[in-house]
Amino acid sequence: MKTVKVNKHIVSAGDIQRMNAGSGVMHCEYNASKKETIKFSQIWIQPNKMVIKPSYEQKKIPHRDPLTPLVTGKGAKCSLSLIQDASSSRLVLTEQVTFKQIFRKRPV
Repeated sequence: MKTVKVNKHIVSAGDIQRMNAGSGVMHCEYNASKKETIKFSQIWIQPNKMVIKPSYEQKKIPHRDPLTPLVTGKGAKCSLSLIQDASSSRLVLTEQVTFKQIFRKRPV
């Protein structure tokens, strides 16, 4: 006997989605609209540990500051959580706005 679980999710404009696939997962994307084109970014980040439970998280993260965290290692500031010491943010700059980010070296 083989069990197949099929999950379908629509990722609406502005939504952020995070998926831990685990193993043995078949994954694909397609445009649900027959009339509109689609633009999206997909980033694959390898988790920092093996054998993780499959999970899924999706939400709209409102723009708060020029740099808004979207996915972070601990789900900080309303971001989605990630099993890795990494983060991804949205940077929105309007006319006449500048942004400066200082990166600190981490101890080895």
